[in-house]
Amino acid sequence: MTEANTIENDPMGQSCDDIDISYPLLPASNYPMVIKEAKRGPNKAGDGENIELKWANVNAGTSTKGEPVSAGQIVLTSYIGLTPKPERKDESTGRTIRARTNIDIAKDITKVVKAVKMTKTTPGAIAADCFILIGKEAIVKIGIRNETANFPESNEIKSFVIGE
Repeated sequence: MTEANTIENDPMGQSCDDIDISYPLLPASNYPMVIKEAKRGPNKAGDGENIELKWANVNAGTSTKGEPVSAGQIVLTSYIGLTPKPERKDESTGRTIRARTNIDIAKDITKVVKAVKMTKTTPGAIAADCFILIGKEAIVKIGIRNETANFPESNEIKSFVIGE
């Protein structure tokens, strides 16, 4: 092998323009995922609280580009808003945003509880101690969020598969 071939195959000698730095994406499908982190904290708007769950893929797989994806490599975040909110108008679009009630909050928590097959608990118990969700597994429907001006294409949690 010549020195030119060695440099050509050496990633350190490659143009940065030619190096793919995108995150691997899982093809849209249902995947076993495990909750690696669970915490309760302020929401982005600063006007309430969320439960934030970090989900990691359980199995190795293949990315949309055909590259290997290790177990635990894809980590996605889901949020459950814990703060009831009245109906309001979105100032930027003029659309009415429906109220978020305690019933909505309880249903959102229950979707996760049923997906991870927990029993004998309440939405209030999960809201008070979301850490008990860590290590729980569920089948999660993963989609691909389109690229925007500010963010590259990425995986997102669409929903949870709830068994019978």
